[in-house]
Amino acid sequence: MKYWQPVEITDKTFYNTRLGPLQILLVKELNELKISESRLTEEEMIEEDWEQISRKAEKCDPLDSSNWKRWIVPEEPLKLKFIPVMPDRPVVVRPESAIQILPGNKTRFFVSIPVWVRIATEKDETLTDIPTLIPSNTWFGEPLTGELCYAVKSKTITNFEHRKVKVYTAICPIFIENHSPSNFFFRRISIHTEFLGIYAGQKHLWTNQLDVKIEGDDQKSYIDFSESAPEIEKISGQLSAPREVPTKKLYRKMFADLPFIKG
Repeated sequence: MKYWQPVEITDKTFYNTRLGPLQILLVKELNELKISESRLTEEEMIEEDWEQISRKAEKCDPLDSSNWKRWIVPEEPLKLKFIPVMPDRPVVVRPESAIQILPGNKTRFFVSIPVWVRIATEKDETLTDIPTLIPSNTWFGEPLTGELCYAVKSKTITNFEHRKVKVYTAICPIFIENHSPSNFFFRRISIHTEFLGIYAGQKHLWTNQLDVKIEGDDQKSYIDFSESAPEIEKISGQLSAPREVPTKKLYRKMFADLPFIKG
């Protein structure tokens, strides 16, 4: 988890950092900070999923490129923090196949969600949030009462111990209990990531656990967001707080058995 340590940006020194497919380049000139982002293709990615490199700027470097985003900052050396945060919209994931939970049964799924990288100052002033992957848009729910989400390619698994988890994703555990009188069937899961924080484990990033109870003939979903990371792996601390603070329990549409519409 050393990727998330603060770094110092000095004048005319390039700082290049990569997390999975995302590449971020920073350079500072006096009181101006420039940041650019790009992404590798699957063919360009190597086995090592992250790296951090600093080097002095050279005459051939594109300091005046139009691809830069620019900020006015103090002239002295600037210390910046890289922080993993959840997406700014709910995400919709699709299990490998449709799932049914019999009445009175329960299970726990693990969903890997690509994180966004927040660049912030020592004073926790946010400069920008950058997604590691560019997500596609999708609509979840009814045409008039649904909501705009991101569609995320992620396998919904019940055991992650022997699966390779990408370093740019956070594992979201979802515990589901079917208290309704009939089979509970779904093909899609909508996860309200705005209510999830991110925690540093020994090997992985984790979010809070979602405890979901399916109740009644209409199979409503009652969602409880835990206040900390699950006790699956030793946690060294919280890296980011939720974008929004949830109520203790929440009723939201979370499951669907119809395909979603991508945009």
